[in-house]
Amino acid sequence: MLPGFLIIAYLPAVLDTSGPLVVAAMLAFGCGQVFGTAVVARLIRWRGAALTLVLAACGVTLAAGLLFVTRRVESGEIAAMTALGFAVGIAMVPQQHRMFALVPAVAPIAMGLNGSAVYLSVALAAASGGGVLAVAGTAGLIPTAIIIGLLAVIVSLAVRPERRARREDQLAA
Repeated sequence: MLPGFLIIAYLPAVLDTSGPLVVAAMLAFGCGQVFGTAVVARLIRWRGAALTLVLAACGVTLAAGLLFVTRRVESGEIAAMTALGFAVGIAMVPQQHRMFALVPAVAPIAMGLNGSAVYLSVALAAASGGGVLAVAGTAGLIPTAIIIGLLAVIVSLAVRPERRARREDQLAA
């Protein structure tokens, strides 16, 4: 989600504009996020929460790449922002699953952890975007989001608790 938050936090700089296009892009992101949240339950039932989180990380990264490619084409930017919102919407629920898995006996704490994780992601996105602006200017924002997205895909593939649980079951047998 951090790449999505980085792009949203600096959207006028990313789109190199202000006004109606920024509003339309934010609306597209929001609509995409609502749709992603609406379909995520089916994805989780079909493939599980961990794989859905990996797919969401891939989606965020691809949407950031699409935004990079379609810069300066308003319809492409709107489509990319819709895709980005969709992927971020998908990422929210599997993240909640992981938080509940950390403390299954105390769901309210898990909800607090989830909220904290989202706010931490927003803060890290704003800070990293500010650092990128200081060093590389606006041209560095989308590539930074793509790199962070790729790192998220790698980490989410490497740290899959269901694989670890399977290995532990095999060792115990």
